[in-house]
Amino acid sequence: PNPLQALLTLAFLVLFLSYRDYPQIIARGAARERARIAGDRAYIAGDYPAAEQSYRAALAAQPDFIDAHTSLALALAAAGRSADARAELTPGASRRSDLVRGALARDAGDLDAARAPLASAENRAGENIQRWALNWLRPPATNFLQLSQGLDLGYIDGFSGGEDGPAGTFRWLSGSGRVQLPLTHPLAPGSEVLLRLTSGRPGPVPLDVWAGDRWLGQVQVASG
Repeated sequence: PNPLQALLTLAFLVLFLSYRDYPQIIARGAARERARIAGDRAYIAGDYPAAEQSYRAALAAQPDFIDAHTSLALALAAAGRSADARAELTPGASRRSDLVRGALARDAGDLDAARAPLASAENRAGENIQRWALNWLRPPATNFLQLSQGLDLGYIDGFSGGEDGPAGTFRWLSGSGRVQLPLTHPLAPGSEVLLRLTSGRPGPVPLDVWAGDRWLGQVQVASG
C-alpha cells in the first residue's frame, strides 16, 4: 500500500481501539449469546435451574439485555417462583416482556391486570406472538378454554385477534390453527373433547380435526 493508505489504516486502527474497547464489547456479546442459547436449550428440555443459571450468565455479560430478563422470568415462573419472575420484567420493555407480564398476572388469577399487557403484546406487529407464546409460555393445566382477547395466549396458534359478541369472546380460525391444552389429568378411555364453534360464512364450512398427528375426521361447521 502507498503511504496514504497505510496512514489511513493506522488512523482507523487507533480510532477503533481507543474510542471504545471493541474487542471487549465483541467478547461480551459472544459470551451473552452463548449463555442465552444454552439457557434456551435448558428451558426447552425442562431443566429450569440450568436455564436460570445460563440466563443469569447472559445478564452478567450484558445487564440491560431485555430478552435475557424475559427468558429468566419464564424460567423462574416455570420453576414456581412467580414473584421473582415478575421482578425481572419492566412494563413496556418489549413485546415479549409485556406478554410474559400479562401471562403471569393471568396465571395468578388477576385477569384485570393481565388484559392490558396481553393486548399490547398481541396488537403490536412484527411477530407471530400466538406461536411464540405457545412455544415458550408454560400456562396452567386446564380442561376448558374460552378463546378470548388475549387471555388464551399460550394455548393457541393460527387465530385472528380476539373479539367480543353476544355469546361471549371468540376468535376466527385463520385457515388452520392449534389449541393445545395441558390437561389437569390424562384422558381416560371414553373421554370426549367438545368444540363449540361457528362459521362466519352463509353456509356450512368443512373443518378437518386432528389430535396431534392423527386425523379424527371432518365436521361441517354451521353458520351462526
